Amino acid sequence: MELFDNPAIRIFAGPLLSALGLGLVLRLAGGAGSGRRIAGAGIGLAFAWSAAMVFGAPAIPPVPGPDALVSAAAAGLIVGVVFDVYGTGENAGGGRLAGWPGWLEWGLILAFGAGCAAWLLDGFGAEVPVVMALWGLTVYRLRRVFGRDVDVLAGDALAPLAMLMMAAAGLGLIAAAANLESSRDLALALAAAIAGFAMLSLFDRSLRFGLTPVLGAGGGILMISVRMTDAAPFLISAVAILGFILFADSLFRQPALARIGAFRWGRFGLIALGGTVPIALAAAAALIGAGFGGY
Repeated sequence: MELFDNPAIRIFAGPLLSALGLGLVLRLAGGAGSGRRIAGAGIGLAFAWSAAMVFGAPAIPPVPGPDALVSAAAAGLIVGVVFDVYGTGENAGGGRLAGWPGWLEWGLILAFGAGCAAWLLDGFGAEVPVVMALWGLTVYRLRRVFGRDVDVLAGDALAPLAMLMMAAAGLGLIAAAANLESSRDLALALAAAIAGFAMLSLFDRSLRFGLTPVLGAGGGILMISVRMTDAAPFLISAVAILGFILFADSLFRQPALARIGAFRWGRFGLIALGGTVPIALAAAAALIGAGFGGY
């Protein structure tokens, strides 16, 4: 375990290589069927491992509270994998409600948002419906823009992964500005895990952006955001600013950048570049909030 005392291993290399390796194993084991839908479980597994390194193994039975990320991440992982194997989650892509699988998937997405908020906040307060609504809008934006029938992005998981990676990195930066060390480490580890799966997606376009990566990557961002804003409410505005990363796709839709945007790696890079602006603004907001006595 001394190896993981090194922050470079524990926060960056470990999650990145874990998500990449586990994603590849799941992709090969599941083949052309479920493999391409559940390979994203590597993100959730890497994130749960990172949370366990910070908070330790969850209690049995699990108990709610701000440090209950391991049990929440495990629940999201199980729900995502089961649905993507048996629920034909691809039919709900692009924000559509295609029959019972689509309704079930969106029901699970919203229930996960409400459940995570209530679990981490240790109660069903007024914040829970707000968190659930914002979570639903975030997933809808990702699914709507990168659905199966939307121009060159049809079914491509790489672009939303770029947005989620930058959002996680942004959370890490504003957590550092607010001196929230555990949230900082978790957010950066999640960004590294998403980057690992994105590397796999770069070479395998068949990988899907189903419920498994949504609850693994997006759910991790949701959990860290809830935990951070509960510990430091002045970070709410900074976290809200990170939401503009969801519109970073406007960069590669510009005629001047169309040549770069024609390539998958180009779109990934442009989204990452565009995401740096909201991240910088969010970090500034966090520093201002901390400077005005946020605690």
